[in-house]
Amino acid sequence: MRYLLDRPVRTAQELSWQLSGCQSPHDLKRAALELLIGIFQADYCGLNDINLSRSANPFRLEIYPSHPAVTSMAVELGLQVAAESLTDHPIINHYATPGSPPRPVRLSDLIGDLELRRTRAYEKALRPIGARWELALMTRRGVAEAAEATAFALTRSSSDFTDEGLVTAEAVQPVLVAISASMRARSVGPPASGWDGLDGALTEREVEVLQLVAAGLTAQSIARALRITRRTVEKHLEHVYAKLGVHDRLSAVNYCTRVGLLT
Repeated sequence: MRYLLDRPVRTAQELSWQLSGCQSPHDLKRAALELLIGIFQADYCGLNDINLSRSANPFRLEIYPSHPAVTSMAVELGLQVAAESLTDHPIINHYATPGSPPRPVRLSDLIGDLELRRTRAYEKALRPIGARWELALMTRRGVAEAAEATAFALTRSSSDFTDEGLVTAEAVQPVLVAISASMRARSVGPPASGWDGLDGALTEREVEVLQLVAAGLTAQSIARALRITRRTVEKHLEHVYAKLGVHDRLSAVNYCTRVGLLT
């Protein structure tokens, strides 16, 4: 019995170890998609990104293995999101509902089979890849909730995800939150003009640590995610505070968000 209880935790640890060797955001994303398919025995794994500030492309979707329908799926959901703020996809609506928990969720827990098949989301986004069952793991939700969010979505055609799979998803989710924040930190472009007033530019690792702080991780969680010690995390933050002329995490995050360094 103890083995069954500990297995989700060990799965999350193994995922963290395997992702720790990825050097670029592209490699990190691709590895995460592949590994999640293996962990959950899924047909497809997608990374969904909603941002209503991107008026031309509010919904981005990347699927592994690749599928020719992915472009039309993203366009369809993007049109719905842009026009209605919500699609009729039950999982997107669930996460966009104010106060809804960010825990992993199965499609079958939100809607029955007959009702699902009547939705446009099923017809245009799920059916093209043969998806009947879905499990989603949110990695980020903006303050406006429906306006900005990212999540990994796993799909199957033959059978639903089990209760044990849902427990594993809850154990794995913090790792995905950390690597999602890391991908955004590594993808940050040149800083905004407000950056010029700093005494010294932040290093790539300092930005990465600060991005994880912005995602809500503790120093200990950041240390695990980056494979460094907690003391090293604290030293990075001390250097950040000194360069920014602030004295706490919130001020540092707010400043870097305001000048465009953090998303």
